[in-house]
Amino acid sequence: MAKLTQREISKLRADYLLKRESILKGKVNSLQAKLFEKVFDRYLLALEQSNGKLVTGIRNENLTAGLDKIYKEFLRTDNSKVANTFLKDLNGIHDLNIEYFSTINQEEARAKAPVIKKVVDRKLGLTETGEVKKGGFTDKFLRDEAVLKQIKKLTNKAIKNGQPFTEFKKDLKTFIEGNPKVKDSGGLQQYYRNYAYDTFQQVDRINQDEFAQKLELRYFIYSGGLIRTSRPFCIHYNGRIIDSHEFRNLKISDIPETRRGGLPDKGWVPMLDLGGFGCRHSVNWVATPYADDNKSKFNKKASERAQKFRANK
Repeated sequence: MAKLTQREISKLRADYLLKRESILKGKVNSLQAKLFEKVFDRYLLALEQSNGKLVTGIRNENLTAGLDKIYKEFLRTDNSKVANTFLKDLNGIHDLNIEYFSTINQEEARAKAPVIKKVVDRKLGLTETGEVKKGGFTDKFLRDEAVLKQIKKLTNKAIKNGQPFTEFKKDLKTFIEGNPKVKDSGGLQQYYRNYAYDTFQQVDRINQDEFAQKLELRYFIYSGGLIRTSRPFCIHYNGRIIDSHEFRNLKISDIPETRRGGLPDKGWVPMLDLGGFGCRHSVNWVATPYADDNKSKFNKKASERAQKFRANK
């Protein structure tokens, strides 16, 4: 079997990230249906009514209070399976990066890989044995109750206002499963968007940055292409060979105002966040001799491509 080139491995990694995210979104859609069934069909269907409207009273107060148990059962029996699959998929990113950096320096890349894995796991809130650290990213992800709080808020409000039962069911279903006309609008999709979807890209960037520093690499290609919703920052940098020594020290104040759209006002970490929330661009590190030989050519083409893209946008 022929050895894959750096470009081929880069494409494999990019395809892996997009595919994993797409699969995860599909699983979350199924999870939302399960959550609605557990919360409503198995529980809130028993809410007391009068003439088709919800009423205040001890029975309904107790049912609302009992939502905590139902939601924790959902997290333990249903959500944990999907969440654990997501965490396992993050390991695949590390393996692909070993292959990528082996094309630059095979001996060093494989020697440093275990150390880098520990760094990434630590940032994910995992111990060396894969256990979840209390208060870390993974722990917060697995135990977050933002969705539960909103369900309780909608339920309490409906009872207090004497909302018609059919309207309450519709409102709750829309919150949990989303508006059919709006993609990924469900409550659980929002929850996973906050914790998981960007994490695929960020774990890849952390992996790459750690490998690059261990291998003493300085330059990377800002990769990913352009789409209709690409931000000005990404339009400018896409396809360029970039000096990481300069890029990692960028501050928002260094960016022209015309390129700041979509970048966070606070807490922006250039090498980790790139174009900001939801950015799907990546960094592909290259050896210094390659950067020296190709930087002018790459950056000229990137500038021409950006101008053409803006003109046709």
